[in-house]
Amino acid sequence: MSYQRRPDTVVLIGAPFLDPNPFDAEPSDPIVFAPTPAAPFGTDAARALKRRTPTGPGHGTVRWHTPGLDQRTWSEWADSQEPDLYRNATDFSITRRSNVLVFAASPTILRMWAHQVHAMRFYNFPMDYEYLEGWRNNFRMAEGEVQIFAEYRHMVSRARTARREVFGAADASEVLPSDIWDRGDDIKLRVLGPPRSHTEQPDSA
Repeated sequence: MSYQRRPDTVVLIGAPFLDPNPFDAEPSDPIVFAPTPAAPFGTDAARALKRRTPTGPGHGTVRWHTPGLDQRTWSEWADSQEPDLYRNATDFSITRRSNVLVFAASPTILRMWAHQVHAMRFYNFPMDYEYLEGWRNNFRMAEGEVQIFAEYRHMVSRARTARREVFGAADASEVLPSDIWDRGDDIKLRVLGPPRSHTEQPDSA
């Protein structure tokens, strides 16, 4: 999208390509990536798009072209950017408009985001995260957090089961997210069994 030359072109990720969130299986909002200023995407556009989704069968295949994304080091990428890249808050925004999550940014920032997400890895922990708006402050706590999980598919499956069981046994108005989280933990124990203590010896063959 950062190299898009046709005005008013955006990328929409919607059903059936969205999973519910992996914690309580709450349905996900559609996601839009809009390169600015070529494709300004305000509240009116979000409402119009929401009315037209799902969009039905597509007209072809979209191929993502990311030449060089996996070849440049972080320092090479950072050195090529303007030093005041994030100084102007109007350069990018991450907002929810009419229940559509909109990532709107200039081409340079879209490329920076792509590199940040591409660099995410599982090192010593089975998840990783990045705050896309973290450059705005020193605490790196901002909107636009991207998370990856090594057990993502299992987490989504457990969350769906937990949500179904909790809502099937209680009035919907009384259900709290923590109820689903707790049921998800119970389901994980049912599947994996209780954690083995450090002093417990494995069963002999």
